[in-house]
Amino acid sequence: MIRALALQGDRIAEVDIKLVNVGKTNTWVDIVDPAVQELRTIHEKFDIPLSELQHCLDPDERPRIKTEGGLTYFYYRALIPQESKGTVAITFILAKRFIISIHKQKIAAVNELELNTDIMKTLFKESTEFLLYKMLHALSRETMKIIDSFENELDHVENDVIRRCSERTLTHVFTLKKRIVYFRRACIADRDVLSVVIKDITTIKEKGLFAEIEVELMQAIDSIELLRERLTSIVEIYVTNTSNRINNVVKSFTLIATILTFPIFVTGLYGMNVRLPLENHPHAFWIVTGLLFLSILTTIVFFARKKWL
Repeated sequence: MIRALALQGDRIAEVDIKLVNVGKTNTWVDIVDPAVQELRTIHEKFDIPLSELQHCLDPDERPRIKTEGGLTYFYYRALIPQESKGTVAITFILAKRFIISIHKQKIAAVNELELNTDIMKTLFKESTEFLLYKMLHALSRETMKIIDSFENELDHVENDVIRRCSERTLTHVFTLKKRIVYFRRACIADRDVLSVVIKDITTIKEKGLFAEIEVELMQAIDSIELLRERLTSIVEIYVTNTSNRINNVVKSFTLIATILTFPIFVTGLYGMNVRLPLENHPHAFWIVTGLLFLSILTTIVFFARKKWL
């Protein structure tokens, strides 16, 4: 799907891609999961090599920046919690009069960008750099929202681990841990892209704007590091609780075995085919049984005083 937007009169409106005048007005083209024919249309309209457009759609493409043929390619990662890896590739192709965003699936931060505000229309008219900044800033804010929601989810998981210690909760913890690794790697790579933009890309004039996004990503990375530490501590809590439960079970069996040791010993003796005390006494059974219950009671009282029960 191709969506082209250009400034028409006093508003930014969607236009037919075939009617876009590349050298006359600033244009933003958003491409989502394009077909081969749509890629050919972009290739012919903006003179972008098909091989580069295919690279932009590679789901495993690492964030980087490249300048070639008068175009600057920003390979970036957006955080999408619903994805198995938690991130999705998005590429921005920047030229003086147009900017193209291309990605395999819809990204809310890009699709819901507010365009028809007075500031946005003014900035859009002046330079495509400002639109790139707005999109990267929207992705940065979405990153912080995802991290905040991740932190709330972590609070619930932590409570579950403390209360129940189930294997299902542990599986959830390891899923979150894997996702936070992908988040961290994506944010660090995006920050490196912005660092290159600020230091090395001479065609970018508004470097101060991109420096703000770099700072936001550094804050996001710091938050992710704290979340990683919390996940590690949650796993430690799970292991400790599980160990305590095992210890309690072993303790219970030990107490039961200790309480029954003397009765088992006595009944074992009286089961032998040898002469034993009280064997001819008329009330031998009740005397021995009483002694056994007395030994059990004495052991229980002893354990209770030692606070082992």
